[in-house]
Amino acid sequence: MMTNSIVMAEAIIRESWISMKANKLRTFLTMLGIVIGVCAVVIMVAAGQTVQKLINQQLAGVGSNMLVLQPEMTAQGGLRQGMSVIRTNDADVIKRVKHISAVAPSVNFSFMIVRGNSNYSAQVMGTTPEIMTINNFVVDKGAELTESDSRAGRTAALIGSTIARELFEEGEDPIGEVIRIRNVPFTVRGVLRPKGTAMGQDQDAIVIIPLNTLRRKLRGARIANQVMAVYIQVDHESNIERAKNLIEIALRESRRLRPDADNDFRIMDVTELLDTIRSVGVYLSLLLASIASISLFVGSIGIMNMMLVSVTERTREIGIRKAIGAPNSAIMGQFLLEAMLISFIGSMMGMLLGIGLSQGAGMIFETEVPFSTGTIVLSFVVAVVVGIASGLFPALKATRLDPIESLRYQ
Repeated sequence: MMTNSIVMAEAIIRESWISMKANKLRTFLTMLGIVIGVCAVVIMVAAGQTVQKLINQQLAGVGSNMLVLQPEMTAQGGLRQGMSVIRTNDADVIKRVKHISAVAPSVNFSFMIVRGNSNYSAQVMGTTPEIMTINNFVVDKGAELTESDSRAGRTAALIGSTIARELFEEGEDPIGEVIRIRNVPFTVRGVLRPKGTAMGQDQDAIVIIPLNTLRRKLRGARIANQVMAVYIQVDHESNIERAKNLIEIALRESRRLRPDADNDFRIMDVTELLDTIRSVGVYLSLLLASIASISLFVGSIGIMNMMLVSVTERTREIGIRKAIGAPNSAIMGQFLLEAMLISFIGSMMGMLLGIGLSQGAGMIFETEVPFSTGTIVLSFVVAVVVGIASGLFPALKATRLDPIESLRYQ
């Protein structure tokens, strides 16, 4: 019994191959639709994965488990009164809250950084050493700023890689050199490891100086206790929401807000924002793959159309085979196999072409394009599903042909 099944399977495969070779041009053109469809899906999936990877790389340097305390618009009697004030003592209150591992009050201004005849506009951040942990800043060369630098208000600075590139010659060591901010000399203590761009902002165009130095040397005493933001790191991602609520309670109490009064501060959950941005990459991948899959649908219609034409052309052949005792399963198997072979070969060709084109584009644009085994699995799944879906109706039509009427067909 097993031997008969094997012989029948071999015969079906041989007949299917002969039929495909008998109409080479038609088979190739039909297969081309699947090639283009699978190629488009592979390229779009690769493009989506590349975008996701770039987004993750850019956001990796922003910081993890982070909250940011910011001023909020205040209102009285339904009228807006202006922005509230965040002060250094708010940071001291937050440090005592449970689940908080680091707190860094910060003041940011945009200044022109000057060295000799070179200058570059950058963000100058006056802050405390805890900012290094919270915002994932790493000193690539030199040393970090210390608590004593902050207390003494020393004119030491950490510079981003963009500042180092713009103000110093290639191969020149910035450590120990002097830069000027608003005509105040600062000694470069260290150069930060590159972080790239995040949310459209160059994270390496930055100069970090002690908070007290910025207050005393650059802006004067009028902002002695005021900061623009307080960066907060929570000890674990699972505690972010709880920490946020505890911070709100502590700040309302320290600011003596009435129970019915609105908060005069805002706590931004950066982790939630980053997750939202990352989800954009996922949705973009799905959108691109969905658009590309339309061409696969068109390709499957092409296979179905060819198989229906093939059934019509081979009506007499089907009648003869039925007359001499060929079972319906053998006839159905032949037409299904033909459709699956066309789909399978086209899918493999499309997969190889798509991988080649996507990797080639990656080399041209100097971007690493991810390659996953999911692409190969996707191609096999497409080959099977499209082959069965497009070949099933023609195969059923072939099995339902009346042998006598088929023999009369010219």
